[in-house]
Amino acid sequence: MLSFTDLENLRQEFNLPREKTIQNHYQPIQATYYDKTGRLISFHINCYAGLGVKGKNDLNWNQQNAFASFVPNSIAPLDTILPLTKHLQFIKTFDNKPIDTTGFSAVDYTIIIHWGKNLRPKDCRNLFKIVKENSLLAKGKNVNILYANNDNLW
Repeated sequence: MLSFTDLENLRQEFNLPREKTIQNHYQPIQATYYDKTGRLISFHINCYAGLGVKGKNDLNWNQQNAFASFVPNSIAPLDTILPLTKHLQFIKTFDNKPIDTTGFSAVDYTIIIHWGKNLRPKDCRNLFKIVKENSLLAKGKNVNILYANNDNLW
């Protein structure tokens, strides 16, 4: 997950206005889908998920049946401020090293899931499940799923 400082630096680098678009990228629970060119093509974040079944407090990741096909319909607005190459620069290993992106050029789609054990853990597990099931719909395509834990940021 991107910290506020990371996003503020990104906003300044690209001379972007402060608006909801950039705030979407520092939501604690999210799934971002990128195509082979590194373009964001589907975006799902906690604040757009809404609540699911009445009487339960679970987020509804599958609003409007978004995950019925691969690539899922985006629920959060798409933007161009965080292409895959830039997004990957913010993800580190547990020992604070950049992740190894060797072989990423052979991947058709990259999905990055930002999650935490402490903040809405059931919703994170539900997001893992729906993204994994959705990736199985990508017949004949190579899909890479990255799980970025953000417990140290919250």
